[in-house]
Amino acid sequence: FKLLDAPDLRKEHKIPTPTMGGISFTIIFLVLSLFWKDSMPISQFLTIVFCVLVLFPIGMIDDTKGISAIKKLLIELVLGFLLVSSGLGIHALHGIFGIHDLSIWQQYAFNMILMAGLINAFNLIDGINGLAGGLGLINSLVFAFIFYMQGNVGFTLLAISFAGALFGFLRYNFNKAKIFMGDTGSLHLGLMMTVMGTAAINGSRVLNFHHTDMILLVSAIWLIPVFDTLRVFAVRMIKGKRPFAPDKSHVHHLLVKSGLNHVKASVSLYAANVLLIISVIYSPYVNPTFNFLLIFAEGILLIEILTFNRLLSFYLKSKSAFIKTTQIIYGQLYLNK
Repeated sequence: FKLLDAPDLRKEHKIPTPTMGGISFTIIFLVLSLFWKDSMPISQFLTIVFCVLVLFPIGMIDDTKGISAIKKLLIELVLGFLLVSSGLGIHALHGIFGIHDLSIWQQYAFNMILMAGLINAFNLIDGINGLAGGLGLINSLVFAFIFYMQGNVGFTLLAISFAGALFGFLRYNFNKAKIFMGDTGSLHLGLMMTVMGTAAINGSRVLNFHHTDMILLVSAIWLIPVFDTLRVFAVRMIKGKRPFAPDKSHVHHLLVKSGLNHVKASVSLYAANVLLIISVIYSPYVNPTFNFLLIFAEGILLIEILTFNRLLSFYLKSKSAFIKTTQIIYGQLYLNK
């Protein structure tokens, strides 16, 4: 059917590559849902499956014909509304920025924006081979462990089944990719990261982790795609561009520009993701707001360290250009003299 992702100026691949690989792990995930449907409230099960079934054709349309960012955003907001209605939403911030319990309208507004933001963040991080799928696999396994420790059988099986589906896909997506997940897969990935994150926050305590600690841990799991999206949007708006205007300014693009291939760039961001998660587990607790800002600062620092080669290269080029300009000016002055 010629379902190929054609190369262009903003893409990393050089030859047309099969896309819509998300079909594979979406179908597998839906089949495996039969094993965990009886281990969670029926309203939550039906809502999750319904959201997957809605995003599935949206992703396929976006991969083939394209769909406007506004239309996708509106659909994501509606799905966020449904998730909150089924109980899959964050109901309190437990002291972060001085906010504790959220009112009903605040819960709906906050979670609808959160879901739309996370789906788009994981959608946009899917820019090089193996990156989005690898981050999704690592995070799904972390969530599976959290759910297991919470005694949440249904979400443990959900997280493991999604991790297994991603692992099968990654075999053909890592290194020299034979297929891309496309929006068909990345929208599903963003949805699952949102659902699992909110379920972990609402779950019972794990060892000495109370609800505030769980919010911080889930924030670390989400942080790299979220920070990258916020950074790119801010840079685009400063330059007078639309936030969703495509370009090659994402962190994975910067890593490739600095000399890393797709494998090294993806593995570097895997490592940053794991380090952020570990830092939350072992960081000293001061207060919710301080620790939340500390995690965000750590994410910024890790990204800047990873792209240090780019910054160094930019400095050396600027220095070289300055020297050449100076030589030309002084040379012209000497000739005039």
